[in-house]
Amino acid sequence: ILLATARAGFGVGVFLSLVGTFVWFAADRTTAVLPVHTLIPMWNAAMRLGIFAGAAWLLARLVREKERSEVLIHDMLPAPIADRLKRHEEIADRHADVSVLFADLVGFSEIAARCDLARTMRALDGLCDDIDALVTAFGAEKIKTIGDAWMIASGVLDPCPDHAQRLIDLGLAMQARFRHVSWPDGTPVRLRVGVDTGPIIAGVMGTSRPVFDLWGDTVNVASRLEATGSDDAVHVSDRTRAALGSASYQLEDRGTLLLKGVGGVHTWMVRAKKA
Repeated sequence: ILLATARAGFGVGVFLSLVGTFVWFAADRTTAVLPVHTLIPMWNAAMRLGIFAGAAWLLARLVREKERSEVLIHDMLPAPIADRLKRHEEIADRHADVSVLFADLVGFSEIAARCDLARTMRALDGLCDDIDALVTAFGAEKIKTIGDAWMIASGVLDPCPDHAQRLIDLGLAMQARFRHVSWPDGTPVRLRVGVDTGPIIAGVMGTSRPVFDLWGDTVNVASRLEATGSDDAVHVSDRTRAALGSASYQLEDRGTLLLKGVGGVHTWMVRAKKA
C-alpha cells in the first residue's frame, strides 16, 4: 500500500507501509530497499538542517530589509535626524535662534503649462541640482522642496552663530546663478527669496514616509517675505538684518509691510554683499 512518495531529479522514493520499507527507484534504473528504522536518524538530521537553513535565510532577508529601510530613511531625512530615528529617539526640538529661507521660481506654473513638459522638467531638475550644490557649499540645510519652491534653514541641524549671513549669501548666490538661465521657451528664470530669523520648532511627522519639518512664526514670516519680495534682491526681516551684526551688505529699507497672517513687519531688501 502506497503511503507517500518523494521525488527528486535523480529518482523516486516510495514508502510501503505494510512491509515497513522505503524503496528507492533511481534514475539509472537501479533500486535500493531500506528498512524504515534506518531512515529515522537521517530524517531527523535532514529536518534539523532544514530548520537551520530556513532560519539563516530568514535572518539574511531581515538584514537586507533593515539595510534597505535605513537607506530609504537617509534618502528622506537629513543624516543627523535619520541617525536619531535609528536610535528610536523622538524628534521634537525647539531652537531659539535660527534662520529660515524660502525661495520660489516666479511664474513656473504658467511656464510649465505652455512649454514642452519633458524639456521643462529637465530644466527644473537641473535647477534643483544647482540649488542642492549651493546649499552644500554655503553650509545650509535643505528642509524640503515644495513643487517649485524650497525651504532651507541654517542653525537647525548644525548650530552656528552666522546662520543669517549664510542664508543671505546663499539667496544672493541662487539669484546670481539663475540670472542668465532661461526656460525652454526663452523666458528668463526668476527666483524670489525671503529670510527670517528667530525661534522655530522642528520635528518628524509620519511613520510610513517620515518627514522632517519646521513650524513657527519664523517659518511663516520667511514664506511671506518671499511672496512679497523680488527676483533681484533677498527680502529679509528687521531681526534678520540685526542678526547680520558687522557683516556689510547693500541694504534698502522697505519700511513696515503688512504681511498676510502675520501683521506689520519692518523689512529690508539685501541687494548685494559689500566688498
